[in-house]
Amino acid sequence: MKDDANTSFNKFLNIYLRMFLCCFIKKHTNCKAISKPWLTKGIQTSCNQKTEPYLKMRDNNEMKHKLYYKQYCKILTKVIKEAKKLYYKEATSKSKNKMKTTWNINCKETSKLNNEGNINSIRIKDQVVYNQITIANELNSYFSNIAGSIINKRINGKEGASLIQNLLKYFNQPFKDIRWPYTSAREIIKITDLLKDKNSSG
Repeated sequence: MKDDANTSFNKFLNIYLRMFLCCFIKKHTNCKAISKPWLTKGIQTSCNQKTEPYLKMRDNNEMKHKLYYKQYCKILTKVIKEAKKLYYKEATSKSKNKMKTTWNINCKETSKLNNEGNINSIRIKDQVVYNQITIANELNSYFSNIAGSIINKRINGKEGASLIQNLLKYFNQPFKDIRWPYTSAREIIKITDLLKDKNSSG
């Protein structure tokens, strides 16, 4: 009886495995690594070792572990920012089209490099329009006339009337001439020398 049960189970298992392997085929996929050329081996090792102080802070409710973990994360974040800055600075300096490279870096950091902003359809006067030329003309017309329509609404409405009344009330006389005091070149140079240098550009 025992042998019959084992034999029946083995037959059932063989049938089940054959059906399972036929229906669920094993596929091998390669996970693409996130492109981070600024990520050095030292930073990667520090990121992997960040788990250890985190577990200590989580398991032991002590202030020293919490302070150590916060300090560790702070230093690691500072190192990552400096590595990014050096890499992007070198990439920009070696690029022939610096403006395009700077724009690509900005889009990459803000996760907007691969986002498509195409408008496939638009509703115009309760009708959905798919023609790209009609959509472009409608958008151009709207943004070209929006300033004038806003001004007309304010002038014809209560808001515009109150603004005009305030102007007439408080500015009923011409403005006086503005006279700037004399400033020497030496004073201007002294003020500019006191300004701090920044890494921003524009």
